[in-house]
Amino acid sequence: MSISIVIVNYNSANFINSIEKEFEDNVFELIVVDNSQNFIPYCDSTKIVVPDCNLGFGNACNLGVERASNEKILFLNPDAKMTAEQVINISLKLNDVGKKAIIGGLVSSGQSKVSTLSKVDGLLFKYKRHDITLNQNEDLTEVLLVSGACMAMYRDRFISLGGFCKGIFLYAEDLDLCERNISQDGHNFLFNGLNIPHIGGASTSNRVKLLASFKRLKLSFGGHYTFMRKNNGVLLSSLNALVLALGIKL
Repeated sequence: MSISIVIVNYNSANFINSIEKEFEDNVFELIVVDNSQNFIPYCDSTKIVVPDCNLGFGNACNLGVERASNEKILFLNPDAKMTAEQVINISLKLNDVGKKAIIGGLVSSGQSKVSTLSKVDGLLFKYKRHDITLNQNEDLTEVLLVSGACMAMYRDRFISLGGFCKGIFLYAEDLDLCERNISQDGHNFLFNGLNIPHIGGASTSNRVKLLASFKRLKLSFGGHYTFMRKNNGVLLSSLNALVLALGIKL
């Protein structure tokens, strides 16, 4: 199976070791970019890339793709539980949709409705978060955003798009990439029925929940602000970044 799985480690070794155990009898290439520089692999075949510092999510993924040897890439969060069969299914589905597609699973969803983003041409708001109902008679639902927690695409397409935005440390790098894919005649799809449980926050300490929540909100605001500033002014970018970071449905 010609797919490389790229996972970013930041104090998430236990989760990644579980993924290694799940995939150890398969021929997937597993690449761990060790942002916290403390990862000990369970499998000898796991490729470990250790940057000089914590690169954040997108830049670490870019580094992982540089080391990948397969034609397809799957970006997977350490706390996103995916079976070997699901990896095979999403890889095969890429064959059907072509080389300009991004495919993702239904992260933290086991229901017919999923939360997504759409662009709007409002005076103040440029995106809205809302629920959509999946067509159970179709394999794929075309969307604006595919979550970086489970995102598959062809390696050449990722490289041609320029990879994840180097200026975003964390959050909104998936939205930025998906937007660029659409702007260059690509399509983004959710793979109906591919449910991926996602614990969330596994890379952040839970000892001080309020502080951890504030840190995530700050990082999310920063990532979305950087994304919004590509095409908007300071005030508009700040407002939209705050709404997106808070997950508010308009």
